[in-house]
Amino acid sequence: MASTDTVRDAGTADIPTRRRGVPEPVRLGLLTALVALVVVVPLVQGGFTLYLATESIIRAIAAVGLGLLIAHAGLLSLGHAAFFGLAGYGVAFLATNGMNNPLLTLTIPVLAAVLYAAITGPLALRSHGIFFVMLTLAFAQVLYAVAEQWVEVTRGSDGIAGILRPDWVSGRETFYVFAVALLVFVIWIGNRLARAPVGRVVAAARQNELKTRAVGYPVFLYRYLVFLASAAITGLGGAMHVHHRGFVSPRELFWVTSGVLVLMVLLGGGRSLLGAAIGAVVFVQLESFFTDVTELWEMMVGFLLIGAVLTNYGRSIQSGARSLWSRVRRGSAAADAGRGD
Repeated sequence: MASTDTVRDAGTADIPTRRRGVPEPVRLGLLTALVALVVVVPLVQGGFTLYLATESIIRAIAAVGLGLLIAHAGLLSLGHAAFFGLAGYGVAFLATNGMNNPLLTLTIPVLAAVLYAAITGPLALRSHGIFFVMLTLAFAQVLYAVAEQWVEVTRGSDGIAGILRPDWVSGRETFYVFAVALLVFVIWIGNRLARAPVGRVVAAARQNELKTRAVGYPVFLYRYLVFLASAAITGLGGAMHVHHRGFVSPRELFWVTSGVLVLMVLLGGGRSLLGAAIGAVVFVQLESFFTDVTELWEMMVGFLLIGAVLTNYGRSIQSGARSLWSRVRRGSAAADAGRGD
């Protein structure tokens, strides 16, 4: 008989917990204000600002999917481009064949990504460490090769263009609000999963897999479920990405797409889903900035990756912001004390 206390104790360290110093109403108020700010500012600015904000939010959805696997299961995947690109091609095939139902043009591509994860997951999850990374990479590259060579269906490197959005989200403003709502939803559902028994067992196995197996928990099954959930969220990001750009090509299936998602998660600290979303938004903004400044923007992104890895998550955007806020509070408290004296 498995002990719940064992899993709770072993898994708590890897599951984001609420800080006791901040009252729950204040936290909810701050998050609500942040979401409102994210929604309102791009809508007011419009134009390219709205386009870039939409791109950031959609990439954040995909990054949250990979963040679920990295932050809570401790598994680094270089194959999430498969789910991102497969869902994208699913949208393209449905849209070019007259399917305009928004429910179906999102759910069917996501289910296709989950199906591919269901087939490849058992093979990849039986390996560990670098072998898991290489297997996920190999499975993604298989789809990339198919997309490049099956020209009659995928149009090869030319890709598929002219993909229209569903009527009810055809407006840029409406589509952006819908994307933000989806991002909030996937972060919420991902955190719920992390705090559920499945997430706690996976977090416990990340710390001590032998002990977790010894007390009777099906570690492989629970990791498999988290892997499927991760694929579904990243697939949702891929489907939204094609609706946003109206175009899909084999590039979405290439391993670089997986590498960019990993970089986004690393920028956010690699420890929370909100951090992964923040990392994605920052990456898209930096990518746009470097593209305008220099033709060597990919080299700049490479330096960014090196910096994120060398800091070992310790000075991520999220943790750096917390550290800065703590210093500001300490400085304010010291100033108040000085005035009191």
